[in-house]
Amino acid sequence: MLFTSIFSAVLICGITRAAPLEEQAHKRASFKAAYLTTDWDWGNGYKTGDREIFWSAFNGQCIELAGTKFDRTVSSFGPEPNVACFIHEEPGCKGKYEPAEKLYVLNPGYARLGNLNWEDKIRSFECWVVESDGFSVHHVE
Repeated sequence: MLFTSIFSAVLICGITRAAPLEEQAHKRASFKAAYLTTDWDWGNGYKTGDREIFWSAFNGQCIELAGTKFDRTVSSFGPEPNVACFIHEEPGCKGKYEPAEKLYVLNPGYARLGNLNWEDKIRSFECWVVESDGFSVHHVE
């Protein structure tokens, strides 16, 4: 019984210490991920519709749009320079019929998602910092 109590106390202390270290690592790795607008052509030259730059806490973080003004309303989507993203039709960065319900997007992105049949479909996305040699793109860890 004493061993169980000591083991539980050590385990709880270890768990409570892990969270702040993990949060610090995510803060160090945060980056501007993508620019979204609710109107074509980047909000008609940045004049109309809602727009926002989304930040990612770490490579591959799933950014949910459900419950925001951007859920199924995005008309333009563009990753920042040196960033690549998957956009998804379903929450949780998933889809029923992979890969049909996701699209790989590189900078500068798409000013008219409707041309790709992606108008007002994005529910979540995930991004990575990448490097390019001019011929291929490599994810940076």
